[in-house]
Amino acid sequence: MRLTLDLSRQSQRWLGLYERETYAWLERFSRGIRTGIDIGANEGLHTSFFLLKTSAQRVWSFDGDPAMDFFPKCVGSDEDADTCSLDSIYGDLELPCLVKMDVDGV
Repeated sequence: MRLTLDLSRQSQRWLGLYERETYAWLERFSRGIRTGIDIGANEGLHTSFFLLKTSAQRVWSFDGDPAMDFFPKCVGSDEDADTCSLDSIYGDLELPCLVKMDVDGV
């Protein structure tokens, strides 16, 4: 797996320093998960973690920015072209499940 990074502005990601304070918690809470859900996936760093470093059999990535190569929807209570609810994928989840949420804006 490869991440395309612009080292002039993303060197912290390359060095493993980006949001470093979350690493121990993410590792701790992801032990034994069968499903990982990354809401606000952005560039996919946490999605990559779920895929490469956990026992998750299924990983869902959501980001409201259509430029991201993930499920191009926001997660919310509505069901429309731009939004879906977690309830809509519940039948596809294997438990235990970890939901990582990092969202900004409205």
